[in-house]
Amino acid sequence: MVCNMVLLVKASYPSIWLRALLLIALLVGQLFVGPGYALASTADHTQFDQLQVKFETGPEVTKACLGCHTLAAKQIHKSTHWTWEYENPNSGQLLGKKHVVNNFCLGATPNIAACSSCHIGYGWEEGKFDFTSEESVDCLVCHETTGLYSRSELRTPGKRRPKLEKYAQSVGPTTRRSCGACHFAGGGAKAVKHGDIDPTLAAPDFFVDVHMDADGLDFSCSTCHRSDQHEVSGSRYGPNANDDRGIAIPGKQEVGRSSCRVCHSGEPHEKTPKLNSHANRIACQTCHIPRYSRGDYATKSWWDWSKAGVMADDGRPFGKEDDQGQEIYSSKKGEFQWQIQTRPEYRWFDGNVRYTLLDDEIDPQSVVPINRFGGDANNPRARIWPVKVMRGKQPYDSQFNRLVAPLTVGEKGYWNTFDWDQAISLGMKAVDKPYSGQYGFVETEMLWPLSHMVAPADEALTCGECHTVQGVLHEVGGVYIPGRDGSPWLDRIALLLLVATCIGVAIHSVGRILMARQQPRRSPVRQQRIYVFKRFERFWHWAQALLIVLMLFTGFEIHGSYRAMGIEDAMALHTLSAWLLIGLWVFAIFWHLTTGEWRHYIPTTDKLVAVARYYAIDMFKGEPHPFRASALQKHNPLQRLAYLLFKVIMAPLIWLSGLLYLFYSDWTRWGLTGLELGTVAWIHTAAAYLIVIFFVGHVYLTTTGHSVFAHIKAMFTGWEEVDEMPVTGKQDPEQEQKASKPSDPGGQI
Repeated sequence: MVCNMVLLVKASYPSIWLRALLLIALLVGQLFVGPGYALASTADHTQFDQLQVKFETGPEVTKACLGCHTLAAKQIHKSTHWTWEYENPNSGQLLGKKHVVNNFCLGATPNIAACSSCHIGYGWEEGKFDFTSEESVDCLVCHETTGLYSRSELRTPGKRRPKLEKYAQSVGPTTRRSCGACHFAGGGAKAVKHGDIDPTLAAPDFFVDVHMDADGLDFSCSTCHRSDQHEVSGSRYGPNANDDRGIAIPGKQEVGRSSCRVCHSGEPHEKTPKLNSHANRIACQTCHIPRYSRGDYATKSWWDWSKAGVMADDGRPFGKEDDQGQEIYSSKKGEFQWQIQTRPEYRWFDGNVRYTLLDDEIDPQSVVPINRFGGDANNPRARIWPVKVMRGKQPYDSQFNRLVAPLTVGEKGYWNTFDWDQAISLGMKAVDKPYSGQYGFVETEMLWPLSHMVAPADEALTCGECHTVQGVLHEVGGVYIPGRDGSPWLDRIALLLLVATCIGVAIHSVGRILMARQQPRRSPVRQQRIYVFKRFERFWHWAQALLIVLMLFTGFEIHGSYRAMGIEDAMALHTLSAWLLIGLWVFAIFWHLTTGEWRHYIPTTDKLVAVARYYAIDMFKGEPHPFRASALQKHNPLQRLAYLLFKVIMAPLIWLSGLLYLFYSDWTRWGLTGLELGTVAWIHTAAAYLIVIFFVGHVYLTTTGHSVFAHIKAMFTGWEEVDEMPVTGKQDPEQEQKASKPSDPGGQI
C-alpha cells in the first residue's frame, strides 16, 4: 500500500515539497484509520451510530446495512453468487453450483449443509432457504476487512459472542482475502479446485502474480472482476475467451469485461511487435502463465473416489500424507495426487462451455468430460488457452449411464456410513433424479482455464518452448506451428534430391580430375582479361549470396531441422534478412532496368546444346568451352535458363509464400480465409529446398573455369579471364566485335 502511495504521488505531483506533504498526509490518514480500512471508501463506518450496537446475529448486521444501502440486497438476489444458478445463453444449460457435477466433492445440492458455508447468505441448510429474504444476505463475508470474520463461528457459537459490530464497522471494498475466504478453499480445502487461486494470493510477491504483488500494483480481485449491481464479471460458466475490444474507456459502460485487453489492448508488445500477431490465436494467459500453483501450495490433480472405504487395522477410517504434508489418501475421500509449479495443458477455447449434467448419458468406456470447451482451429473466435485438467474417478449409475451426486456429509452420508449405494440413493433423491440402484466408477476430467498467477515478463513462454517438436503446444491440433509441424515426406524427397545433387557434383568433379590426368599435357592457353561485372553488380551478387545463406540457415532452424542459435533469434534474423534482401532486389531491378543489364538474362537457344554437351562430355576431353564471355554477353545460354528458373519460379515462390507467412495474422482482413498456413509453409519450404539445390549446383559450376577459383575471382574484381582469341583463322563476326571492344579499366558502376 505504501509503495503504491509513493508511486501515485510521484507520478501526479512534480514538486518535491508537494509530494512530501501529500505523502505524509496519506500515511497519517492510513495510520489513524487503520490497516483494515480501505482508502478507496468514501465513508468511515466506525462513525455510524447504527453500527455502535451489539449485534447478536448476522441478519441484524445486514438490516443495519440496508438502512443506507437500500438496493444492495435486491441486487445480490439477482447475482450468481446468491442464486448459484446461471443459464448459459448459448447452450441453454442451467448451470451453477446447484446443478453442475464436478470431480472434487461431486455435487453441492445433496451436501448443502456443508457446501453452503461458502454461500453469501445466512441459514441455507438441508435445502430449506428463503432466497427472497433481504436480511439473509451476508454483507460481512465480502466487505469486512479485518480478516477475522468467521462464518463457522456464527453457525456453531461458543461461549464467546462474535463481535459482529467490530466487523460491521470495518467494512470497505472487497479484498483478495475476503474473496479468498471461499475461493482459496474451493473443492473442500486449500488449493484443491483452482490451480491458480490459493491462499498465497492473499499477499503474493511479484514472482507469484505481477498484478497482485502486495508490494507493487497490489490489485484486488475486483480490479479485474468488476461488478455491476453486485454481479461480478468473469464467471467460469460464461467466460470471455476472446475479447477483441480495445482498452476500456473511462466512463463507458462495458459490463462483463474482465480480460487482459481491458488494460493492455490487443497490441501490448512494443519491443517485439511480432508477438502481437499471436493474439488472434493465442490467449494472453498462454504465454504469461507458464506454470500454475506457483505459490506456497500444491494443487490437487487427481481424486480417485473408487479407492475410498479402506479402513485401518483397527477398523477405523485413516488418512495418509506424503513427505510434503499433502494428504494422499483418506478413507472418506479416496486417493489423491498433488502438483506444484505445474505446466498447464492447452486447449482451443471460444468461451462456450458445455457441462455433463445429471441427465446426460455418458460413455463409461472412455474418459468422461465433466465440461467441454467449444472452439477449434477453424473457429476464428477460438484461442489456445492454458488449463488445469483435474482428473479422477467418481461414481456413476451403471444402468442409466449417468453421473450421480451422492450424499457425503451428515449422519447418513458416505463419510459416516461408507455405504455408496445408500449415499447415491439419498443424494439423487435430494436432487430429484432417478437412481437404478446399480453403480460403478468412471474416469473423468474437468477443465479449469487459468487467468491468475501471471508471471513476470522474463518468465513468460519463449518462442522455443512452443516452436519445437515436443514443445508445450505439442498436443494442440488443427494449426500449423513453425518448428513443430512440417511435411516429413517433403523433407525426405528434398533431402534425397539434395543428396543426389551432391553425389552428382562429386562424381562430376572426380571425373574431371581423373580425365585431366589422362589427357596429354598441352601448352597453356593465354588468357585475356575482360571487364564483365560492374561494381554494383558485384556488390549485389555477394550481398544477395550472404543474405540467402543467412535465410537458409535461419529458415531451416525455424522449420525445425536443427537447433543452433535458438528459434527466437533465428526468426528475428530471418525476418531482417528477408527485408534487406527485398530492399536489395528493388535496387537491383531498378539498376538492371535503367542500365540495360537485364538483357543478359534473356534466354537463348544459341549454343545451348553445345554448352550442355561441354559440361556433360567435352569438358572431360579437355575441349575448350564453346561460349566466350564478354561485356555484351556475360552468361552462357545454360546459365540464362538457370537464372530464368530462379527468377520466374523459385524467387516468386519463396517471396510470395514468405510474405504470406510473415503477415499471417492479416489474412482475415485481406479476405484470405481459405488459405491454410500449413500449405503456405509447405510451398515456402519446397522453394527453400530448390534454392539449396540450385545453390549447390551454382557454387560447383564456379569451379569449372580455367582454374578452380577463376570465376569466383571475377565476381570480386569484375575482370573475367577468358581464352585469348586466335590471331589467325576465321572467327565468328560477333566474337570479333566483342574482342575488339576496349576493356573498361575504371570499374564503373
